Amino acid sequence: MPSFISSNFSRYAAESFVEGFSLGSVYLYVGKGTVWSDDTTPPSANDTPADHAKIWDNMAGVVRVNRNQVILGIARNNWTSGVIYERHNDISSTLGSGTGFYVLAGSTDRDVYLCLDNDYDAQSSVKPTHKTFGTTREVDGYVWKYLYTISAITFNKFATDSVLPVGTHPTVTGYAKAGSIITVPLSANSQNGIGAYYRGSGFSNGTQGIALAGAYIDTTVSSSSPTNAIKLAASVGLSNENNYYNNCAFLVTSGLSTGSVRIIQDYVASTNTITLSSPVNSIENGDTFQIGPRVTVDNRYTGIGFLGIGNVNGSGNLTSVTILNTGGGYANSDISFNVLGDYNPAPTHPDGSGAIIDITIPPIQGGHGYSAAADLNAKFAIVSAETVLPTNDQTGTFSGPRNEIRQIGLLRNPLDSGKQTALGTSYDMRTTLYITQTGITLSEDEEIVSETGKAIVWDISGTSGSQYITVTNKSGSFANGDTITGSGGGGQYIINNNGKENYQYPIGSTNNPESPVMYGGLTKYSGQIIYHENIQPIARRSNQKENFKFVFEF
Repeated sequence: MPSFISSNFSRYAAESFVEGFSLGSVYLYVGKGTVWSDDTTPPSANDTPADHAKIWDNMAGVVRVNRNQVILGIARNNWTSGVIYERHNDISSTLGSGTGFYVLAGSTDRDVYLCLDNDYDAQSSVKPTHKTFGTTREVDGYVWKYLYTISAITFNKFATDSVLPVGTHPTVTGYAKAGSIITVPLSANSQNGIGAYYRGSGFSNGTQGIALAGAYIDTTVSSSSPTNAIKLAASVGLSNENNYYNNCAFLVTSGLSTGSVRIIQDYVASTNTITLSSPVNSIENGDTFQIGPRVTVDNRYTGIGFLGIGNVNGSGNLTSVTILNTGGGYANSDISFNVLGDYNPAPTHPDGSGAIIDITIPPIQGGHGYSAAADLNAKFAIVSAETVLPTNDQTGTFSGPRNEIRQIGLLRNPLDSGKQTALGTSYDMRTTLYITQTGITLSEDEEIVSETGKAIVWDISGTSGSQYITVTNKSGSFANGDTITGSGGGGQYIINNNGKENYQYPIGSTNNPESPVMYGGLTKYSGQIIYHENIQPIARRSNQKENFKFVFEF
């Protein structure tokens, strides 16, 4: 049976993953101080129970990842001059597979724009910088919709060379309208077009055969009252044929009524007077106007209210469409457009032909700008996790000073040492052995053995006669009084605290621990390892913490 998994599924999966950090406990883990067989080429990581157990054995510490360290993401696409960007197209099943239909306009500005028109596959040469909440057509013919700006903090925290965090802009969201048509791309040149920007022929901009210049209203008396009878200046080359402009759009372009649009119902050539479909307020002498093809959109099932006016050059070619009313409720592409509209009684009335207008339907929910995640198909989740600053080994908080890290990953819903769901900030996965002897010569990554256990030395801290040996990969057990022996000739030492008051574990304790063998980490092998990576070694200092960015594509 034919079927598909929509892009909404990928976004749903990414959103669910992100929200999972609010519902459960997820930890960043680090570990493995011992070298790979080739440290420059870490081995492949295998997803098997046996390998999961080895990962647990190598863990040195875990740090909780909070919800504010995870965000939805999109593929990064930096604006570059000379690139032909894809325009958003509601009927394209391959949108985003080419040069990209949105851009990051500079890592300094950090503004994200959606491409709504690419001037029929022309190269982009003007970087969008506007932050208007409607649409703006640049001089290169591109129309960019501003969506949001990434703050410097968020950008530094989550952005990588390949992905960007998704954001919102409350005003952009507020301006969005479901099913509204906010741009009208013009498709390929017609056979009668002139140049890259001209489509179709035989249209009128208010004159016959010449470009309209100095078009203004010439009322005999300024009128602050509503009026639908407008006298136009005779010097602008108006038609001398009655009814010539009937059913065209009339747009006031200056004065108190700027933006008012009406339909011309009658034109008397002898007096240069037009009668409008309804009155216009506050018309003054010298106010300018535009007459042009009326562009409407019909939808067989949904959508109503779109109105535009065609911009026409002196050769009668349609150059663009100015949207006067975006309408609403348009939900599919089963639509057609009309230029000029109904029958006109003038025999030479310019009907125009050959212009191709490609109506693009916005996202069904909310329209363009309502949800940048939906507009841009946010199918990535970005995790920005970091280790904590180092402290001493008495605290039970993992910091992992010294040694190296060769394994990192994410662990979901582990149990603490009391077998309850872990909720702490961090856990030290190393076992700490307290030694009061002097002259310890054990080394990092050296194996130590006792009568009943063995482990790998992670690091040694403290002062001679009061030292902590932290170990990983522990098997068997260590106990007070055990003798440990180093495999590298590091001597033999007895595990004992001898009542040392400064051996306080966990931090803040006022009593000596019951045993000089301490472990305050998680219950081993609990929870689920959801991501793991073998990496080249990261050398650590005692005052160092790391930030790791994990990117997941759904």
